[in-house]
Amino acid sequence: MLRIEVVYAASPDLAFRRALTLPAGSRVADAVRAAGLAEHYPDADWTRHGNLGIFGVRVDADHQLRDFDRVEVYRSLAQHPMQARRARAARSSK
Repeated sequence: MLRIEVVYAASPDLAFRRALTLPAGSRVADAVRAAGLAEHYPDADWTRHGNLGIFGVRVDADHQLRDFDRVEVYRSLAQHPMQARRARAARSSK
């Protein structure tokens, strides 16, 4: 059996975290489904390429899990980081 954690930051101040025990040979998609992410956050699009990772390294949904992996579901950025920096700089210079 594998001990897995699934995490999703729904917003900067709200996080979903679920610890699971899955059978050996389970994949990242199995962990996200077992965690019930879609039930709590139906708008979390984890099926898109690039929206999943393990400890900060992007992986595909069919990536095989290892014991103690932390599956991370990434959300789309609300704003490009460079635009956000420019907006902060403009606000601070006033």
